[in-house]
Amino acid sequence: MEGFSTQEELHNLTVQGNAVNENTVEQIAVMLKRKMPEHLQELRLIHAKVVWRATDDLLRQILQRSYLRKLSLVEAGLNDFSFVNLCEVVRTQKTLQSLDISWNSLMPAQIKPLIEILQKNRRLTNLNLSWNSIMEVGKEDDESYIAYSKEVSVMLGKMIKHSKVM
Repeated sequence: MEGFSTQEELHNLTVQGNAVNENTVEQIAVMLKRKMPEHLQELRLIHAKVVWRATDDLLRQILQRSYLRKLSLVEAGLNDFSFVNLCEVVRTQKTLQSLDISWNSLMPAQIKPLIEILQKNRRLTNLNLSWNSIMEVGKEDDESYIAYSKEVSVMLGKMIKHSKVM
């Protein structure tokens, strides 16, 4: 990863199936802190072997400074603490347009704060929540889980829902 962090023309980084630990996050942080136009635009951790502390560290680094447009944390070991940081990233990052947090074993109680943030968020247009346990039996009609203030693409499992709910 040290070699990648010195590449100023690198705008998209995908780590799939590899180990991600605190040292990896340090190198990614170098890329996150770059100013425009050398900034990292897309970061994807997909089914990587992520140490849970690395996810927490990564989200703290993103909160400090980043210009990410797309963030994918697929099976990244999101826990309650890191999910709070993720919600803060969605709330504060002005450039984030796409978020994939599939395969994280998230429950409805964890997702609800994110949905509340999304009701006010005008930037995020793509959200992938597939392969999480986000719907409770008997709660499918609860609009707090699906209400958005603009057109948003939401992927739930294998279904893509385009909604324009006011």
